[in-house]
Amino acid sequence: MGSMGGYSPEQLNKSRLDVYVKLNLAGTSVKVLIHYNQVGRSGILQAYDWGSPSLNMQHYNQTTPPVYNVEDMKVPTAMFTGLKDFLSDPEDVEILKPKIHNFTYLKTIPDFSHFDFYTGIKY
Repeated sequence: MGSMGGYSPEQLNKSRLDVYVKLNLAGTSVKVLIHYNQVGRSGILQAYDWGSPSLNMQHYNQTTPPVYNVEDMKVPTAMFTGLKDFLSDPEDVEILKPKIHNFTYLKTIPDFSHFDFYTGIKY
């Protein structure tokens, strides 16, 4: 778990460790993990890349994956990040934040990693 989202031993509720291990990534798939990797490597927030222009054409009616237009989001949007979060670091937040037109709130917690937002004992 820590290898994917950071590790903050002072935040980990050890009495719930069995639940975290059981439920971590439950309901996700290898395809979702590949998609996250694609976005991270390319730096482009876009749909899953099927690996070839012909497969992308079958799925999207275009040769490349469509870009997600966060500028078109209408809902009020808050962002939460931790300074120990290497999946959503402050630079990524600063790139995304101005693109969200209905941005309402940013909370940065200095000692939080990615998974501390659901496994942490603080806050």
